Amino acid sequence: MNLFLDIAISITIGAGSGYAAVRFLGKRWIDHMFAKSLNEHQAKLDRMTNELVEKLKVEYGDLLPKRTEAIQTISKSVIKLRDLLKQSDISRFVSCQEEFEYNSNYIDSVTNISEQLINHITTFDILFSKTDSLLLNDIKESLALYNKKHIYYENSITEENCFDPEMQPSVFWDDNKSILLDLESSGKFQELISRFRDLNKANTL
Repeated sequence: MNLFLDIAISITIGAGSGYAAVRFLGKRWIDHMFAKSLNEHQAKLDRMTNELVEKLKVEYGDLLPKRTEAIQTISKSVIKLRDLLKQSDISRFVSCQEEFEYNSNYIDSVTNISEQLINHITTFDILFSKTDSLLLNDIKESLALYNKKHIYYENSITEENCFDPEMQPSVFWDDNKSILLDLESSGKFQELISRFRDLNKANTL
């Protein structure tokens, strides 16, 4: 009886020790596999991070000359338009034909530069920050509104009404020049030039 009891006790103790050993070894194996997986994941993450950094270096290196070109292109059009707007009190001549032609040419020049500026902003907008982009698109909306009104005016002129006092370029200009002049008086043009000047300095650092 005592023999059987001793054997039973030994088996129980052995089983308990075996379970403890298995449990201990299992925990170590799990810890080892977890650490191995974590190290592999960290190595993969480091590799992806390094690849991304290198990619950004290349893209940013390409971005700088493109943004410099955009700043120069947009600035030139803004300066041209501002110079034209300084002549906003367009001429009135004794000869109706002379007045019509001169003022039509002036307004056409304003519209052409406005259209150029719209195209430049549309092309290069993606190269700028959200803040700069908002300012650029605000300016573009005003330019587009003016151009839309000018196109409507031009399409309304016929041989029969071209000398009608209400259809004269000077009348159109007086009615719509504020759309563009507000860009100057509100400081938007100057703000854009100042921001571009700061960006140019940052690009050369």
